[in-house]
Amino acid sequence: MNSKACITPGCSRSVIARNMCSACYQRWYRKKHLAEACAYSRKYYELHSEKIREQSRKLREQNLERYRGYDRKSYKLHSEEIRERSRKDRKQNPAKYQRYYDRRRKAHPGRAYLYSQKWRKQNPDLRNAQRRRNYQRGARHAINGGQSYDDFDNQMILDKTIVDDPGGILKEDVSDRELARFLGRTVAAIQVQRHKLKNYEA
Repeated sequence: MNSKACITPGCSRSVIARNMCSACYQRWYRKKHLAEACAYSRKYYELHSEKIREQSRKLREQNLERYRGYDRKSYKLHSEEIRERSRKDRKQNPAKYQRYYDRRRKAHPGRAYLYSQKWRKQNPDLRNAQRRRNYQRGARHAINGGQSYDDFDNQMILDKTIVDDPGGILKEDVSDRELARFLGRTVAAIQVQRHKLKNYEA
């Protein structure tokens, strides 16, 4: 075995060729023959893409914290470029991202709500604009706007249920948008009426 050390500063491994260890020699060779090395790497990847991906997945799973550190460092250096690329990709492939978000919500049911809550606190103006758009979207169903509420309507608003005329419950724990559509009101009107009813009861 060769006892001579590599000439690269900071490297103490044994010499293989040109007074360098194997790793340093390969690094030097790649720089000197960059076009040739890139062409070889592309060809090799095309032939063994599945094998390389599987190895990468296993290596990432075994060294998860280290790879997350790499990801954070890379994001800090290229944050604007990554965001712009992500925005373009989301516009071009909305169905793909929707599937991804659905999988994330199923795997981590509480985390999505926490992220949403954090975003709302950090972006109150954007959240208010989003809320206004949401209210305007449901305004086209408000065929009973301006009319008074009867006891039947008030009970549905308080209980968040949809019932038929005889009193049988059709659906429980409904969203305000669904309830507003059933009653022919806006979401804002439903929420205001619930607030009034709760204050009146208190």
